[in-house]
Amino acid sequence: MLAPILPVQTVIFQILFLLIAIALEGYILHRKLQLSRKSSIEYAISINLLYTIVGWLIFFFIQPLLPVALRLQLISYIFFNTFHQNQLPSLNAAIVFIGIVSFFVAFVVKVLGLYIMEWLLTFPHKTTTNTYQKTIKLRSKSRKSFNKLTSNKNTSKATVILVANALSHSVLLGLLLLRSFQLK
Repeated sequence: MLAPILPVQTVIFQILFLLIAIALEGYILHRKLQLSRKSSIEYAISINLLYTIVGWLIFFFIQPLLPVALRLQLISYIFFNTFHQNQLPSLNAAIVFIGIVSFFVAFVVKVLGLYIMEWLLTFPHKTTTNTYQKTIKLRSKSRKSFNKLTSNKNTSKATVILVANALSHSVLLGLLLLRSFQLK
């Protein structure tokens, strides 16, 4: 009875997509930037959760501005994995455009997310005297890890994020195509 109201399938696929993107991007960050596995996964989790939140906020703010026919198609596909019966002729072009915009928005949000994390890790925080030494040790460890991330010895972090984002979006696109062919 709740199936038509609560899009359980969308939630499950969002979690699956997040897990796949985190694993792939964490691997790329680990290999290209020589970060520890734990740090690379933490960075991948942070930037992917940030992108997911921003993406859903953009979706909920933009969809009321779309034409009614396109809005109906978009909501029907995202929440119920089917297009509405009266499919628009320009829908394929709109889907391709949305996919390209989504890729570049993800790239920008993830790069900005890393800069925000860098700022938060290097920002001096007030601490009490009891936890001061623990905080200093953790902060220096975080700085060393993030200095590796921000160093421009071999590869810039934006290039690594671009490669990781391209890999994760390609795999997720393949999963979406597989999902759409499987249901027909």
